Amino acid sequence: MTLLISEPGIQTTIQAGARRGLRHKGVPVSGPADEISAALVNRAAGNRPDAALLEITYGGFAAALDGPLTLAVGGAEAEITVNGLKVSPWAPINIGRGRRDIRIGPAIKGARVYLAVRGGLKADQFLGSCSTYLPAGFGGYQGRALKAGDELVIAGTDAIAEPATVPASLRPFVSEGWSLPALASAETDWLSETSRARLFGAPFIAGRQMSRMGIELVGDDPLEVREKGLPFSAPVFPGTVQCPGSGHPFILSADAQTTGGYPRIAQIIRADRHRLGQIRPGDQVTLTEVTDAQARKILATKKAALAAFLMSK
Repeated sequence: MTLLISEPGIQTTIQAGARRGLRHKGVPVSGPADEISAALVNRAAGNRPDAALLEITYGGFAAALDGPLTLAVGGAEAEITVNGLKVSPWAPINIGRGRRDIRIGPAIKGARVYLAVRGGLKADQFLGSCSTYLPAGFGGYQGRALKAGDELVIAGTDAIAEPATVPASLRPFVSEGWSLPALASAETDWLSETSRARLFGAPFIAGRQMSRMGIELVGDDPLEVREKGLPFSAPVFPGTVQCPGSGHPFILSADAQTTGGYPRIAQIIRADRHRLGQIRPGDQVTLTEVTDAQARKILATKKAALAAFLMSK
């Protein structure tokens, strides 16, 4: 059973579990930019949450399927068709024996669509993960984005449960306006009082400098920071908000580097970090300051809501 890529879109990669425990060696965690959508789509197909699947940036994807197989699609809002017939996202899609063509239209809202096949995809494992890391060219499919003509093989080893429709209450909401809870960070106090007030509360626009490494935020006025850089490189993580010399904040995402020299002025909370993977240029982004206790409570609530479905048989 295979998937033959005919239209890979702007950027389609294989992503799987994070590459953990190697940040001290300069290796980013990688994995799906929207890890919650990816986990839910995998579960809809009956897979482990971290099974290898496709991350399709902005849609515009097509492939030929060699059935029989079961797949699922979710994440950004886009039209999905199999042999020209519309099918629903967030639910198992059963493909009969023989060749079928799946097409995912341009993303209407959100940035990344996930496609999982029951059993998972075969992929190149590197340093404990099959996730593609494009800057270094490892993992996934030959360490690169997919091209027309690439043929992917179904692993058949990652199915752990019966396919199931994702409850509506668990499906991540995609929008053109995002309110992201964030914590004050190591250098938040380097901001002027006016700039801090703008950082937490004023709307920004997601700029065109955007990738799996991070998202530029553009405001009405650049933020004013007391020091333009740190005296030494310091740890940064997915969700870290840096303030470069331009004064336009930059939120680090799944492929973020492990250290940086710009002031770290905020940290998107862990529970909402997956939402960074669905922000697209032109979207409105607002950071809302929360406390450590609030961040922990939000995370615990979200984990509890997801666990029952992701671990169900």
